[in-house]
Amino acid sequence: RTSPGEPIQFGLPRGEGDTMPKVVAKRRYLLLEEDLTRLKPVPHENKIVYNVEDLERACLRRWGSEKEFRREQLRREIRRRRRVNRYDLSDLPWDPALGRVPVYDASADVVGRRAVHTAIATNGIVLVSKLVAFVYTGSASVLSECVHSIADFGNQCLLAVGIAQSLREADASHPYGYATDRYVWSLISGVGIFFLGCGVSVYHGISGLLQPHEIENFQIGIAVLGIAFLVEGYSFWIAMKECRMEAKKANLTLREYILEGSDAMNVAVLMEDGVAVGGCGIAASCLYASQLTGNSMFDSFGSIAIGSLLGFVAIILIRKNRNLLVGSALPEKRISRVVELLENDPVVSSVHDVKAIIIGADRGRFKAEINFDAKTLARRSIQRCKRSLQTLQSNLSATEVENVMLTYSTEMLAQIGDEVDRLEGMIRRELPEIRHVDLEIL
Repeated sequence: RTSPGEPIQFGLPRGEGDTMPKVVAKRRYLLLEEDLTRLKPVPHENKIVYNVEDLERACLRRWGSEKEFRREQLRREIRRRRRVNRYDLSDLPWDPALGRVPVYDASADVVGRRAVHTAIATNGIVLVSKLVAFVYTGSASVLSECVHSIADFGNQCLLAVGIAQSLREADASHPYGYATDRYVWSLISGVGIFFLGCGVSVYHGISGLLQPHEIENFQIGIAVLGIAFLVEGYSFWIAMKECRMEAKKANLTLREYILEGSDAMNVAVLMEDGVAVGGCGIAASCLYASQLTGNSMFDSFGSIAIGSLLGFVAIILIRKNRNLLVGSALPEKRISRVVELLENDPVVSSVHDVKAIIIGADRGRFKAEINFDAKTLARRSIQRCKRSLQTLQSNLSATEVENVMLTYSTEMLAQIGDEVDRLEGMIRRELPEIRHVDLEIL
């Protein structure tokens, strides 16, 4: 017989004695109960066993090919090791051609990357154009927009660093990964907006009120602000598109996603670009009013208004990232929906001590204590080993009865494992951002 610890080799000649118990077969060939119902069991010592050739065919039917089967084996082994805080994968005896498939595709876990990179490029272009406009006009509002763009450009670079840092693989010191790193850098970005963007703009506006200045080269300033409006508008549109897409994935409205969602990057870009677009409009209006009236006070008021907007956005971003860093819970109505699904499941008797927190963009952790319905669980276990239990109707020796009970106990444990896996899958379907599910059986 095939030993449970040996690597599976498909296509080898098999004899009649090459069989495998049901529980071992499901674990080794990654089969479900429905796969085994199609196979003809082989009676053996009051146990349900199956021919290895039949199991191999069932395995290939389920996974499509040997390569996909081994890839799934690798995924599960990596997942198993991470559950017990083992991160060294060098000893895995797998074909190197398959590669080490991660538990999730880190290259896809880039919420906010597109919006951030777009903002870096557009802010760089806008910064240069605004600096040129300020050199020719000397406008306080335009200078405020220059400071705004410098702050935006630096902050977007900080967000890009945060994304890169957050994609590092989990290790023994950080078993849940580095996803919250992006919140640290986003928090620093928010502080930078407040002090550099808001502080300098308001200061320059007040200085302009105390020491009025003359506006020069009005046409150049308006033209540059118009270009900046279009470029910043494109970046704003990209950020809005990304936020809508991620909100749809998380089953949230756009407003809920901005205020309660776990994505700090797209939201930061959206709000900063929104202020940038509005700031261009304010700066152009104030510049025009100053030119029309000959009073530079309007230009200074524009600088103060832009700085105030930046301060408002900075406070929102600082507060949002602070909440995410200290472990913000998922929205109550979404948690209640999952609890309702669990309590309505026939196997679950009750659910206790439910906690669901955000540990990264599109990543969360769900924990609950589950009280199983013993009768329902027992009935399902009986169905798994019905053939063995039927032998209890005849006169059996003590050894034979013991074998039957051992089979039932094994199937009961396997049934519990299957039910936990099914409930975890149900939770992840309802809360797609949940990466870690901890169900404790009471």
